[in-house]
Amino acid sequence: MNIQHRKINRRFFLTALGSFTTSIFFASCSQKQAQVTSNTAQATAQKEVIQVGVTGIISEDILKFVNTKLATQEGLEVKVVTFNDWIQPNTALKDKLIDANFFQHRPFMNNAVKEHKINLVPLNLVSLSTLGLFSKNLKSVNEVPQNATVTIANDVINND
Repeated sequence: MNIQHRKINRRFFLTALGSFTTSIFFASCSQKQAQVTSNTAQATAQKEVIQVGVTGIISEDILKFVNTKLATQEGLEVKVVTFNDWIQPNTALKDKLIDANFFQHRPFMNNAVKEHKINLVPLNLVSLSTLGLFSKNLKSVNEVPQNATVTIANDVINND
């Protein structure tokens, strides 16, 4: 792994972690106020469980880190629910099987809203690095020649 790739991974991780942590924090603040009871000792002893759907290893790892390092300080527990495709997290959210998902960019979400009649809104913007480059001949992205021709899927998600 070259140094530039490590810097990008680190930058992505820090950006995604900060964005997600901020979302969790603000979401938990409003819900914690609604959960206040006369028995505050009982209320603080309970953890609020948030189930978050993911589709990739990077998102899953980020949420596991948030759960072990940050969520407990806020009285939260993040349960990661892993999906094998990109449709199920949104339909699970619609069916209230999960509380949030952490996997899509805005064009994908807008397309899911339109195609599946799902009422979704973004809580926070995050950086996703779900890019795959495949070649039978090239071993590194640095080997791609100037003005090379590449192909992408011809759909709304990949063309926005």
